[in-house]
Amino acid sequence: MCEEHLLSHTTSFGTNLPLFDLLLEFEEPGRETAYRRALDLETGILGIEYRVGPHLFTRESFCSNPDQVLVLHLASPIAGQISFAATFDGIKIPGAVNSLGDDTLIFRGNAFEGLHSNGNQGVSIECYLRLLHQGGRFRRERIRCR
Repeated sequence: MCEEHLLSHTTSFGTNLPLFDLLLEFEEPGRETAYRRALDLETGILGIEYRVGPHLFTRESFCSNPDQVLVLHLASPIAGQISFAATFDGIKIPGAVNSLGDDTLIFRGNAFEGLHSNGNQGVSIECYLRLLHQGGRFRRERIRCR
């Protein structure tokens, strides 16, 4: 039902087009246990908590339409326990991913559609993925951040 009514499709009108998936590939050894989710309706923050072995992991996220931002906060009480690669995956419109500094990936593209126009109508898109970290190591690969 969600896929049918809430997600955008390439046949959608105007700039309501699918862009890509934000892919986070985690390298957590072991199986997750004690998984919990919660949504705070006052703040709009989604919280997830789980354990891998004795280690607790938390993820919090929220979206702000006025600020045009999706924020993810990943945490573990023990330094060095969070390891993942992040990238834009399954890009569905013309564009390219490049780096901007050492901690940011940027997707630049064009959401032009030809179903309801001549194919030259639409908007230019810029999407940023910025990783901020406390402790541990960070490295940027060609089109991924680790």
